[in-house]
Amino acid sequence: MERTRETKTQELVRRLKYNKSAVFGLAIVVILILCAVLANYIAPNSPTPSPPELFKALKPGFWSEDGVEGMPLGADALGRCVLSRILYGARVSLTAGFV
Repeated sequence: MERTRETKTQELVRRLKYNKSAVFGLAIVVILILCAVLANYIAPNSPTPSPPELFKALKPGFWSEDGVEGMPLGADALGRCVLSRILYGARVSLTAGFV
């Protein structure tokens, strides 16, 4: 019986199956890429606020007594949603990484 030779892709998948830390790292990278690509749909607010939203500046997240509802990670000094800024900033980081 002849042995069939593995392609490079098959060998990569076979080796990846047994390396749990590589699978975990790959999952994190895939999640980051999906968050960056889908930022328009999953970000709770605009990364740049309109003037009426500036009163929310330096507020903690929704879990705090003084928190801002709709801003899960709170707001920065200019009233911008921290979570939205992280999601949109991931696009810039990934673009810089690919270039």
